[in-house]
Amino acid sequence: MPERFEEYCPKLVAGQTTFDASRLLFTSSSGAQVSFPTEAKVILEHCDGTHNVRAIATLMLQERKKLSFRLLMETLEELRAAHLLTNAAEWPDAGPQNQEGILRPWWQRSWLQIPLSSSGRQERPAHALFTLLVLLVVLAGAYGLQRLLPVRVPQDFLRFEESYFKGLLFLIVAISVFRICKGLCQGLLIWAMTGRRPHLSIEVQTIGLAVESNAHKIWEGSLLQHLGFAVTAAMVPLAVATDVGLLFGRGHLGRDFAILALLWSFVELSPFRGSDLTWFFSRRAHGRHADHLGPFLAKKSLFALFKGKDVEGEKTLLLYATLSILWVFGFLFLALSVFNAGFAHLLSDLNLGLFGSFVPAAPDANRVQAVSVIDSAAAGLLLLGMLALLVTWVRRVTLILFSNALDPLQGTLKTLARSMGSREMEAGAEVESRLAEFPIFGNVPTPTLRQIVQGARIKVFKKGTRILIQGEEGEEAYVILRGSADIEHHGDTGLVRKIATLGPGAVFGEMGLLEKTVRTADVVAVEDCKTMLLTSELIEAIKSHEKDGQNILDRIFISQHMASASLFRLLPPEVIHLFANNGAVEHLAPREEIIKQDEIGNDFYLLLRGSVDIFKDEKQIQTIQQGGFFGEIALLADTPRTATVRTAEPTSVLRIKSKSFWEVMTSNLNMARTIEDVAQSRLGAAERQGEQSQ
Repeated sequence: MPERFEEYCPKLVAGQTTFDASRLLFTSSSGAQVSFPTEAKVILEHCDGTHNVRAIATLMLQERKKLSFRLLMETLEELRAAHLLTNAAEWPDAGPQNQEGILRPWWQRSWLQIPLSSSGRQERPAHALFTLLVLLVVLAGAYGLQRLLPVRVPQDFLRFEESYFKGLLFLIVAISVFRICKGLCQGLLIWAMTGRRPHLSIEVQTIGLAVESNAHKIWEGSLLQHLGFAVTAAMVPLAVATDVGLLFGRGHLGRDFAILALLWSFVELSPFRGSDLTWFFSRRAHGRHADHLGPFLAKKSLFALFKGKDVEGEKTLLLYATLSILWVFGFLFLALSVFNAGFAHLLSDLNLGLFGSFVPAAPDANRVQAVSVIDSAAAGLLLLGMLALLVTWVRRVTLILFSNALDPLQGTLKTLARSMGSREMEAGAEVESRLAEFPIFGNVPTPTLRQIVQGARIKVFKKGTRILIQGEEGEEAYVILRGSADIEHHGDTGLVRKIATLGPGAVFGEMGLLEKTVRTADVVAVEDCKTMLLTSELIEAIKSHEKDGQNILDRIFISQHMASASLFRLLPPEVIHLFANNGAVEHLAPREEIIKQDEIGNDFYLLLRGSVDIFKDEKQIQTIQQGGFFGEIALLADTPRTATVRTAEPTSVLRIKSKSFWEVMTSNLNMARTIEDVAQSRLGAAERQGEQSQ
């Protein structure tokens, strides 16, 4: 099985290719049919099991004088989805995939799933119906809450006819009713808010039944609608309890059902899980995800008011943290009320024998008969559930207090841990041969390389040790000789993002060394790492070698670009070799013109340092920052340059000739697809800009 997508040899099932107007139709011998643009003909012709994807891309370029990576990949993906590739099992992963979805706790684990409806599109949303549903549920829930207040949990809570086993069954049924009603209500709200039929399924889970929806994937609708959606989801249990109370009165069943509804509403509002209210705040704070909310609550919330710098969405995050703390104490009050009411009776129904086995409790004066073994077991489960609620609360609060208190000391603690987890050693003879294997030093003459090694320091870091610490001043750079390390960025909200994983030959920390700036991220050893330090003295020694020295520095920039830019960080070593050996690094002053509009160009540029401004008809339309690229449109579309590119500051670029560009593109199709998407977006923006100026 091929390891890379470019090496995969797709083989089409038996069938026939025909043309229908401007479309290409492929009909398999079994009758399955798919439709493609006519340009896909060359792709289908060579899906014979002998040509790999790279070869097909090359043939497309030769026959059509133009290559669309998106067409190539979408055609193959559609053939695979339609089960029209005989060797689909050999399809390798075409790069990292975004794993969407929320990791469920054990009690929500699904054991059986039955689809109720699949996602679809209706003609238009029903906003009036959405508003009506929200008002009905919220008002019904508020009425149920008003009837329940003040909350008093009776001592016979969840004990029906002197049986906790019946109470346990009642608890499971109540939770199932809450979750089924919530899922159905969410389905109606999604349909009314977006006009799209929701995806719904009924599931048998570890604790009861539930109707699950695709609510966490819905971005349509206004913020106000999402707030209504979240509040409604939390109020559903209380609204259901109101209906139960109207049907069964304020008796034992109705009373316990209302208390459970209030408890479950608290669960639905929990800031420590992927709740609908958390989803609303994530949109309000950052507009993309809920990743920032949990870290902010855990690490920054108690000290956020005293920070001297602004945090994106800080007011929203503070509001979220404040509501979360109120939730913690509200939930504590309710949990303690339930625990206090039921604890004594649960213990009276549960006795542990000499060896910890369950035995019936002896009857007391208020009991008619002895407690059965099954009731004792049920009492034990309920008692464990109550204890779990309290332990969860204590754990959450302790972690928040502990993390907030330690956050200001993170720099000191990391520095101390680094000194304990690292050691220096002498550079042995193997270091020189190891360096010669890396792209940065591959073409350096042996005498120069030997002199570099003689002046180098070798440092070994234990697994988990932070080699670089975000926020400290840089004094040295590192080359990884053996092992690997993760680059982690700590945001102002407390969120930690993994940016990249660096392997042998990677250089990091050079910007702090060359320009004396602070570190912008942590670098953490994933395994024991052996590194060579590039100190300021060693850099000066490298510079003294004139051409060889500048070549090494240029390759450091290239290596750092490949390691830090999301588009290039997964490229194999041979591609980095190709860029380093066939590309030319150019160092430019501010306001220098790199590309001129309407000229014919054959070069592609990687922006290693600095930034460039893009001009269309002498009007600035965009700025590209370090880590970006430009010049791809003329090569992909075979057209003159569509815009002028000038440096905005001292800038270093890597200029790559057309031949090397196409060699890399046909060998790395995921990267090529991304570059093509960017090119189409920029071309469309340039065309719109031209239309507006006319």
